[in-house]
Amino acid sequence: MGLAAKNGHLKKALEVLFKAKVDFKVIKELLLSEDLLGHSVVGLAAKNGHLKKALEALFEAKVDFEDIKAFLFAKNTNDKNLLHYAAEWGRLGKALEALFEAKVDFEDIKKLLFAKNTSGEPPIYYAAGKGGWVKALEVLFKANVGIKDIKEILLAKDSAGDTLLHSCVADQTLLGVVEVLFKAKIDIKDIKELLLAKGEFGNAVMHQVISNNGSEKIMEILIKAKIDIKDIMDLLLVENEKGFTPLHFAATKTDFDKLVNDLVAAGASPVKLKRVLLSKNSDNEEYQARINKLFENLMTEDEFIVVVPEPEPEKKTFFQKAFKFFGYK
Repeated sequence: MGLAAKNGHLKKALEVLFKAKVDFKVIKELLLSEDLLGHSVVGLAAKNGHLKKALEALFEAKVDFEDIKAFLFAKNTNDKNLLHYAAEWGRLGKALEALFEAKVDFEDIKKLLFAKNTSGEPPIYYAAGKGGWVKALEVLFKANVGIKDIKEILLAKDSAGDTLLHSCVADQTLLGVVEVLFKAKIDIKDIKELLLAKGEFGNAVMHQVISNNGSEKIMEILIKAKIDIKDIMDLLLVENEKGFTPLHFAATKTDFDKLVNDLVAAGASPVKLKRVLLSKNSDNEEYQARINKLFENLMTEDEFIVVVPEPEPEKKTFFQKAFKFFGYK
Protein backbone atom coordinates (compact mmCIF):
# COMPACT_ATOMS: atom_id res chain seq x y z
CA MET A 1 0.00 0.00 0.00
CA GLY A 2 2.90 2.32 0.77
CA LEU A 3 4.34 1.83 -2.72
CA ALA A 4 0.97 2.67 -4.26
CA ALA A 5 0.79 5.85 -2.16
CA LYS A 6 4.33 6.82 -3.14
CA ASN A 7 3.70 6.37 -6.86
CA GLY A 8 0.29 8.01 -7.00
CA HIS A 9 -1.70 4.80 -7.37
CA LEU A 10 -3.35 4.67 -3.94
CA LYS A 11 -6.79 5.61 -5.30
CA LYS A 12 -6.62 2.86 -7.90
CA ALA A 13 -5.41 0.32 -5.33
CA LEU A 14 -8.30 1.21 -3.02
CA GLU A 15 -10.82 0.97 -5.85
CA VAL A 16 -9.58 -2.54 -6.68
CA LEU A 17 -9.87 -3.60 -3.03
CA PHE A 18 -13.36 -2.16 -2.64
CA LYS A 19 -14.51 -3.71 -5.92
CA ALA A 20 -13.22 -7.10 -4.74
CA LYS A 21 -15.27 -6.62 -1.56
CA VAL A 22 -12.24 -7.03 0.68
CA ASP A 23 -13.25 -6.68 4.35
CA PHE A 24 -12.78 -3.04 5.37
CA LYS A 25 -10.93 -4.10 8.53
CA VAL A 26 -8.20 -5.48 6.27
CA ILE A 27 -8.19 -2.31 4.14
CA LYS A 28 -8.02 -0.20 7.30
CA GLU A 29 -5.02 -2.17 8.55
CA LEU A 30 -3.30 -1.61 5.22
CA LEU A 31 -4.06 2.13 5.32
CA LEU A 32 -2.66 2.46 8.85
CA SER A 33 0.44 0.38 8.14
CA GLU A 34 4.03 1.59 7.61
CA ASP A 35 6.59 0.59 5.02
CA LEU A 36 10.02 -0.82 5.90
CA LEU A 37 11.41 2.70 6.38
CA GLY A 38 8.67 3.61 8.83
CA HIS A 39 6.69 5.85 6.48
CA SER A 40 2.92 5.97 6.93
CA VAL A 41 0.65 5.42 3.92
CA VAL A 42 -1.11 8.76 4.44
CA GLY A 43 2.27 10.48 4.82
CA LEU A 44 3.53 9.12 1.52
CA ALA A 45 0.30 10.14 -0.21
CA ALA A 46 0.58 13.69 1.16
CA LYS A 47 4.31 13.91 0.46
CA ASN A 48 3.78 13.09 -3.21
CA GLY A 49 0.67 15.24 -3.66
CA HIS A 50 -1.83 12.38 -4.03
CA LEU A 51 -3.86 12.77 -0.83
CA LYS A 52 -6.90 14.23 -2.60
CA LYS A 53 -7.30 11.20 -4.88
CA ALA A 54 -6.95 8.77 -1.99
CA LEU A 55 -9.70 10.58 -0.10
CA GLU A 56 -11.91 10.52 -3.18
CA ALA A 57 -11.70 6.71 -3.23
CA LEU A 58 -12.64 6.50 0.45
CA PHE A 59 -15.62 8.83 0.07
CA GLU A 60 -16.81 7.07 -3.08
CA ALA A 61 -16.79 3.79 -1.13
CA LYS A 62 -18.84 5.53 1.59
CA VAL A 63 -16.31 4.76 4.27
CA ASP A 64 -17.37 6.03 7.71
CA PHE A 65 -15.92 9.50 8.36
CA GLU A 66 -14.39 8.40 11.68
CA ASP A 67 -12.41 5.74 9.81
CA ILE A 68 -11.29 8.39 7.30
CA LYS A 69 -10.15 10.59 10.20
CA ALA A 70 -8.21 7.66 11.67
CA PHE A 71 -6.39 7.40 8.32
CA LEU A 72 -5.74 11.15 8.22
CA PHE A 73 -4.43 11.29 11.79
CA ALA A 74 -2.11 8.31 11.43
CA LYS A 75 1.50 8.91 12.53
CA ASN A 76 4.71 7.12 11.74
CA THR A 77 7.21 5.85 14.33
CA ASN A 78 8.67 9.38 14.64
CA ASP A 79 5.23 10.90 15.27
CA LYS A 80 5.21 12.58 11.87
CA ASN A 81 1.68 13.15 10.58
CA LEU A 82 0.53 13.73 7.01
CA LEU A 83 1.19 17.48 7.23
CA HIS A 84 4.81 16.91 8.31
CA TYR A 85 5.30 14.90 5.11
CA ALA A 86 3.46 17.42 2.93
CA ALA A 87 5.25 20.45 4.41
CA GLU A 88 8.65 18.78 4.16
CA TRP A 89 8.21 18.55 0.40
CA GLY A 90 6.62 21.98 -0.15
CA ARG A 91 3.11 20.58 -0.54
CA LEU A 92 1.42 21.88 2.62
CA GLY A 93 -1.04 23.99 0.63
CA LYS A 94 -2.05 21.04 -1.50
CA ALA A 95 -2.60 18.82 1.57
CA LEU A 96 -4.66 21.54 3.28
CA GLU A 97 -6.80 21.86 0.16
CA ALA A 98 -7.52 18.12 0.28
CA LEU A 99 -8.47 18.32 3.97
CA PHE A 100 -10.83 21.26 3.48
CA GLU A 101 -12.46 19.58 0.48
CA ALA A 102 -12.97 16.49 2.65
CA LYS A 103 -14.85 18.73 5.13
CA VAL A 104 -12.37 18.06 7.92
CA ASP A 105 -13.08 20.48 10.79
CA PHE A 106 -10.54 23.30 11.05
CA GLU A 107 -9.93 22.57 14.73
CA ASP A 108 -8.76 19.09 13.70
CA ILE A 109 -6.58 20.62 10.96
CA LYS A 110 -5.05 22.95 13.57
CA LYS A 111 -4.20 19.95 15.73
CA LEU A 112 -2.34 18.45 12.78
CA LEU A 113 -0.54 21.74 12.09
CA PHE A 114 0.70 22.08 15.67
CA ALA A 115 1.34 18.38 16.41
CA LYS A 116 5.01 17.80 17.21
CA ASN A 117 7.14 14.91 16.04
CA THR A 118 9.65 13.17 18.32
CA SER A 119 12.11 16.04 17.65
CA GLY A 120 9.57 18.58 18.91
CA GLU A 121 8.89 20.07 15.48
CA PRO A 122 5.37 20.84 14.18
CA PRO A 123 4.55 20.83 10.44
CA ILE A 124 4.29 24.63 10.38
CA TYR A 125 8.07 24.93 10.64
CA TYR A 126 8.68 22.29 8.00
CA ALA A 127 6.63 24.45 5.63
CA ALA A 128 8.58 27.60 6.46
CA GLY A 129 11.76 25.84 5.42
CA LYS A 130 10.32 24.78 2.07
CA GLY A 131 8.60 27.99 0.97
CA GLY A 132 5.19 26.47 1.50
CA TRP A 133 3.45 29.18 3.48
CA VAL A 134 2.51 31.46 0.58
CA LYS A 135 0.32 28.75 -0.97
CA ALA A 136 -0.83 27.47 2.44
CA LEU A 137 -2.02 30.95 3.46
CA GLU A 138 -3.95 31.33 0.23
CA VAL A 139 -5.71 28.03 0.97
CA LEU A 140 -6.54 29.10 4.54
CA PHE A 141 -8.03 32.41 3.41
CA LYS A 142 -9.99 30.66 0.66
CA ALA A 143 -11.44 28.39 3.36
CA ASN A 144 -12.50 31.52 5.30
CA VAL A 145 -10.17 30.87 8.22
CA GLY A 146 -10.28 33.95 10.48
CA ILE A 147 -7.38 36.30 11.13
CA LYS A 148 -7.28 35.24 14.80
CA ASP A 149 -6.39 31.68 13.78
CA ILE A 150 -4.02 32.93 11.06
CA LYS A 151 -2.14 35.03 13.62
CA GLU A 152 -1.98 32.10 16.04
CA ILE A 153 -0.22 30.09 13.34
CA LEU A 154 2.10 32.83 12.04
CA LEU A 155 3.12 33.98 15.53
CA ALA A 156 3.87 30.49 16.84
CA LYS A 157 7.40 30.50 18.30
CA ASP A 158 10.20 27.98 18.01
CA SER A 159 12.64 27.00 20.76
CA ALA A 160 14.82 30.07 20.04
CA GLY A 161 11.86 32.42 20.45
CA ASP A 162 11.52 33.29 16.77
CA THR A 163 8.08 33.26 15.15
CA LEU A 164 7.05 31.37 12.05
CA LEU A 165 7.36 34.67 10.16
CA HIS A 166 11.02 34.97 11.19
CA SER A 167 11.52 31.54 9.61
CA CYS A 168 9.76 32.72 6.45
CA VAL A 169 12.26 35.60 6.20
CA ALA A 170 15.14 33.13 6.35
CA ASP A 171 13.44 31.12 3.61
CA GLN A 172 13.00 34.23 1.40
CA THR A 173 9.18 33.85 1.38
CA LEU A 174 8.11 36.49 3.93
CA LEU A 175 7.46 39.13 1.26
CA GLY A 176 5.18 36.70 -0.56
CA VAL A 177 3.33 36.08 2.72
CA VAL A 178 2.86 39.84 3.24
CA GLU A 179 1.48 40.19 -0.28
CA VAL A 180 -1.06 37.42 0.44
CA LEU A 181 -2.10 39.23 3.65
CA PHE A 182 -2.74 42.48 1.77
CA LYS A 183 -4.53 40.62 -1.03
CA ALA A 184 -6.83 39.12 1.62
CA LYS A 185 -7.56 42.70 2.79
CA ILE A 186 -6.24 42.07 6.29
CA ASP A 187 -6.34 45.21 8.47
CA ILE A 188 -3.04 47.09 8.74
CA LYS A 189 -3.21 46.79 12.55
CA ASP A 190 -3.04 43.01 12.26
CA ILE A 191 -0.27 43.16 9.65
CA LYS A 192 1.72 45.51 11.88
CA GLU A 193 1.26 43.14 14.81
CA LEU A 194 2.70 40.33 12.69
CA LEU A 195 5.66 42.32 11.34
CA LEU A 196 6.48 43.85 14.73
CA ALA A 197 6.48 40.46 16.49
CA LYS A 198 9.81 40.01 18.25
CA GLY A 199 12.03 36.98 18.36
CA GLU A 200 15.57 36.18 19.46
CA PHE A 201 17.56 39.22 20.73
CA GLY A 202 14.37 41.30 20.50
CA ASN A 203 14.61 41.49 16.73
CA ALA A 204 11.21 42.06 15.14
CA VAL A 205 10.27 40.40 11.87
CA MET A 206 10.99 43.78 10.22
CA HIS A 207 14.58 43.72 11.51
CA GLN A 208 15.13 40.45 9.66
CA VAL A 209 13.34 41.62 6.51
CA ILE A 210 15.71 44.57 6.25
CA SER A 211 18.73 42.50 7.29
CA ASN A 212 17.97 40.08 4.43
CA ASN A 213 18.06 42.86 1.81
CA GLY A 214 14.28 43.21 1.67
CA SER A 215 13.96 46.97 2.25
CA GLU A 216 13.23 47.94 -1.36
CA LYS A 217 10.65 45.18 -1.88
CA ILE A 218 8.85 45.68 1.46
CA MET A 219 8.62 49.43 0.78
CA GLU A 220 7.23 48.71 -2.67
CA ILE A 221 4.56 46.43 -1.14
CA LEU A 222 3.62 48.92 1.61
CA ILE A 223 3.42 51.91 -0.73
CA LYS A 224 1.43 49.93 -3.31
CA ALA A 225 -1.02 49.01 -0.53
CA LYS A 226 -1.32 52.75 0.26
CA ILE A 227 -0.19 52.30 3.84
CA ASP A 228 0.03 55.54 5.83
CA ILE A 229 3.57 56.81 6.37
CA LYS A 230 3.00 56.78 10.14
CA ASP A 231 2.39 53.02 10.02
CA ILE A 232 5.46 52.53 7.81
CA MET A 233 7.57 54.50 10.28
CA ASP A 234 6.23 52.39 13.16
CA LEU A 235 7.51 49.32 11.31
CA LEU A 236 10.93 50.85 10.67
CA LEU A 237 11.50 52.36 14.12
CA VAL A 238 10.78 49.35 16.35
CA GLU A 239 13.79 48.73 18.62
CA ASN A 240 15.52 45.46 19.47
CA GLU A 241 17.18 44.68 22.81
CA LYS A 242 20.12 46.97 22.02
CA GLY A 243 17.97 49.84 20.77
CA PHE A 244 18.70 49.32 17.08
CA THR A 245 15.83 49.74 14.62
CA PRO A 246 15.26 48.21 11.17
CA LEU A 247 16.24 51.66 9.87
CA HIS A 248 19.68 51.24 11.46
CA PHE A 249 19.95 47.80 9.83
CA ALA A 250 19.04 49.38 6.49
CA ALA A 251 21.88 51.90 6.81
CA THR A 252 24.38 49.10 6.12
CA LYS A 253 22.75 48.18 2.80
CA THR A 254 23.61 49.46 -0.68
CA ASP A 255 20.04 50.61 -1.35
CA PHE A 256 19.83 52.72 1.82
CA ASP A 257 19.90 56.11 0.05
CA LYS A 258 16.94 55.04 -2.09
CA LEU A 259 15.03 53.88 0.99
CA VAL A 260 15.51 57.23 2.72
CA ASN A 261 14.50 59.15 -0.41
CA ASP A 262 11.38 56.97 -0.79
CA LEU A 263 10.44 57.57 2.85
CA VAL A 264 10.83 61.33 2.57
CA ALA A 265 8.88 61.34 -0.71
CA ALA A 266 6.10 59.42 1.07
CA GLY A 267 5.94 62.07 3.79
CA ALA A 268 8.43 60.96 6.44
CA SER A 269 10.18 63.69 8.42
CA PRO A 270 13.86 63.89 7.41
CA VAL A 271 14.56 65.49 10.80
CA LYS A 272 13.18 62.46 12.64
CA LEU A 273 14.95 60.01 10.31
CA LYS A 274 18.28 61.75 10.79
CA ARG A 275 17.85 61.97 14.57
CA VAL A 276 17.11 58.23 14.83
CA LEU A 277 20.01 57.25 12.58
CA LEU A 278 22.51 59.43 14.46
CA SER A 279 21.35 58.08 17.83
CA LYS A 280 23.55 55.01 17.31
CA ASN A 281 27.13 54.40 16.17
CA SER A 282 28.22 57.73 17.65
CA ASP A 283 31.83 56.50 17.77
CA ASN A 284 31.81 55.69 14.05
CA GLU A 285 32.90 58.92 12.37
CA GLU A 286 32.54 57.50 8.85
CA TYR A 287 28.93 56.44 9.56
CA GLN A 288 28.03 59.79 11.14
CA ALA A 289 29.55 61.71 8.21
CA ARG A 290 27.69 59.56 5.67
CA ILE A 291 24.34 60.13 7.40
CA ASN A 292 24.93 63.89 7.67
CA LYS A 293 25.90 64.11 3.99
CA LEU A 294 22.84 62.08 2.91
CA PHE A 295 20.46 64.47 4.64
CA GLU A 296 22.11 67.68 3.41
CA ASN A 297 19.97 67.70 0.27
CA LEU A 298 16.85 66.32 1.97
CA MET A 299 16.38 68.95 4.66
CA THR A 300 15.26 72.53 4.08
CA GLU A 301 16.87 75.44 5.90
CA ASP A 302 13.92 75.51 8.31
CA GLU A 303 14.55 71.90 9.23
CA PHE A 304 18.13 72.37 10.31
CA ILE A 305 18.26 72.85 14.07
CA VAL A 306 20.77 75.47 15.07
CA VAL A 307 21.40 75.83 18.77
CA VAL A 308 22.39 79.41 19.68
CA PRO A 309 23.97 79.64 23.14
CA GLU A 310 22.47 82.18 25.52
CA PRO A 311 24.77 85.12 26.34
CA GLU A 312 26.48 84.82 29.68
CA PRO A 313 25.09 87.22 32.30
CA GLU A 314 27.22 90.32 32.84
CA LYS A 315 29.46 89.94 35.88
CA LYS A 316 29.09 92.73 38.45
CA THR A 317 31.29 93.78 41.36
CA PHE A 318 30.11 93.87 44.96
CA PHE A 319 29.73 97.68 44.83
CA GLN A 320 27.69 97.54 41.58
CA LYS A 321 25.34 95.03 43.19
CA ALA A 322 25.05 97.21 46.31
CA PHE A 323 24.27 100.34 44.29
CA LYS A 324 21.57 98.43 42.37
CA PHE A 325 20.08 97.17 45.66
CA PHE A 326 19.67 100.76 46.91
CA GLY A 327 18.18 101.94 43.64
CA TYR A 328 21.24 103.34 41.92
CA LYS A 329 22.21 102.33 38.38
